[in-house]
Amino acid sequence: MNEKIIDFHNHLGEDKDGKKQMPEELIERTKDLIHRSVVFPFDEKNPGKNFSEANDRILEWTKKYKKLIGFFRINPNEKGFEDEIKRSVENGLKGMKLHPRSQNFSLKSKNVKKCLRLAKIYEIPVIIHCGRTVDLGAFEKLAEEFSDLDLIMGHAGMNRSSEAIKIAEKYKNVFLEISINTQDSVRFILKHTDINQILFGSDTPYGDPEVTLKRIDNINLKKSERKYILYENARKLLKR
Repeated sequence: MNEKIIDFHNHLGEDKDGKKQMPEELIERTKDLIHRSVVFPFDEKNPGKNFSEANDRILEWTKKYKKLIGFFRINPNEKGFEDEIKRSVENGLKGMKLHPRSQNFSLKSKNVKKCLRLAKIYEIPVIIHCGRTVDLGAFEKLAEEFSDLDLIMGHAGMNRSSEAIKIAEKYKNVFLEISINTQDSVRFILKHTDINQILFGSDTPYGDPEVTLKRIDNINLKKSERKYILYENARKLLKR
């Protein structure tokens, strides 16, 4: 492991779609590549009320394996989400994951704003899945309204790099996490985005950290620039 890398996008547990990944599998898979991994639940087969059981499993695994940094997952549509946010933060989880497509909510919803207000109070970062079907215009409005909250655009809009970089340029509280993007998209993001606003991510087990790293390796970057993308930006986010 020549460079320290924090991978900001990993799933643990068992998804409704049949995908599984246990912590031991992730650690073994990435032992020679990744220094630390941010982990959160899948769209779980057995989530418990508002992902409470899934979040507890993440907490247990992060206590067992120091390589793992745990985020909790929330469904803003489900009653009692505020209590689950409070409980998860007090238990020691370090950030929040929101997935509009899987939990079928709009980023324009009042409950999403309630989630972000609580994240602001607890001073934790929020990663939002921003795949092809997610409204980046709505994400931008959240970035504006919550300008002092760290918002991570999961997948950096997923090959909608022109839109993503415009948002990041306007709002310095936005970070682009680059998993599941083409080489051209990664190249475009790295060329046009402040180096302090880019995060390494892989989306295991759907994606592969070696693929993301290869995308970066194919771009001529200074050693200092690589350090920010691979490690330093994530380290700073997780220490705030």
